[in-house]
Amino acid sequence: MAEAFEKKPRVRWPSILRQVAFGFIVGASKTEVGMVVGWSAILPKLQADNSSGFDVGESDVTWLVASPSIAGLVVTLWTGPLMEVIGPSRLLFVLYLPIALLWLLQAFTPYLSVLYLARYLASGTCMVFGSLPATLISELSEPGLRGFLLGFEEALVALGQMAVYVMADLLPWTLATALCAAPFVLLFAAAWFLPESPYWLVRKGREEDAASPSGGFEDEARTSRRSSVRSSPGSRRDSRPRSRTRDVSSVTPGACSATDVDATATLADASSA
Repeated sequence: MAEAFEKKPRVRWPSILRQVAFGFIVGASKTEVGMVVGWSAILPKLQADNSSGFDVGESDVTWLVASPSIAGLVVTLWTGPLMEVIGPSRLLFVLYLPIALLWLLQAFTPYLSVLYLARYLASGTCMVFGSLPATLISELSEPGLRGFLLGFEEALVALGQMAVYVMADLLPWTLATALCAAPFVLLFAAAWFLPESPYWLVRKGREEDAASPSGGFEDEARTSRRSSVRSSPGSRRDSRPRSRTRDVSSVTPGACSATDVDATATLADASSA
């Protein structure tokens, strides 16, 4: 009967909805990965366009398609240090607007060299989004939501790639390229409300900001704060076993047996040693 009256844990719907919304904002950055990879489908129309002001040869197509791999060799090594210095949420916010500008630059530049530059910079940001969203989602969400949100971000890679394929087939290459900038203008505005990772805040000594209820991650922040305090050298308690001794001089004659006195004396000798 007692089990029937036990209170079930209350579902914190406002916190869950906030985490899902923030997870969507972060995970949507993965559309950049799909768009950068799928942009190669636009190149045939770019080659056939005589009004672009420059000629794109077969060698140019090869180097433009290979840009994510080439840029990834350099950028991926710096993604982790950048997240640690700037903060993962702030880094995501800072990158959204330049991504949109790079797509517009690719669409309307009259110079092949500028097209190369914009393409390789866009590919570099694509490589940053290889690891940043998964890290940030894991640190902003509860364990029960992480699997869903991480799966959602991978689905957006395919969505971004498919969107570019459709636009490449239906639209002129300049318009198809320019439309790739639209999602990131909206995400730049939405990322303004994105909280910083509580784990990063704790590592920077900002425990009060990490436990702020505004982001809805109080429990995760407290957990990370406790783990950080435990791991610090100054907070470790002396874990050596302490012997409980009795003062032999305070023992009243006749109050204990000779065996008790001998045992107490042995414990006192052991603790002094």
